Amino acid sequence: QAWSIYEYGIGDWEDDYFNSYVNGSKFFESAHDDEVLINHLDLLFCNGSLSDFTRDVIKEALKVKQPSLHGYIDKIQFALYLIFISPDYLIKK
Repeated sequence: QAWSIYEYGIGDWEDDYFNSYVNGSKFFESAHDDEVLINHLDLLFCNGSLSDFTRDVIKEALKVKQPSLHGYIDKIQFALYLIFISPDYLIKK
C-alpha cells in the first residue's frame, strides 16, 4: 500500500492556523523496530548525539502506537515530532 508523499504532521493545537506536513516514507522500513527508527532519526537529525534520556522518552512514547500501516505512519510522525522538539535537535553541540 502506497503512502502519500505529504502526510499531515503537526498542527497548532489552539486554532489550527499553522500546519506542518512531513514526508516520512523513507522511514517506513525503520518503523518496524523502534530502536532502528530512533537510531535512523538520531543520525539524520541529531548527528548521532541523542541523549540516553531523550532516547528513553521517545522509546517509551512510541510503545503506544499499534503495528498497522496507519500505526506505522503515526509512529513515524510522532517520532519525528519528538525528535524535533527535543533539546538534542534544538541545541547545536
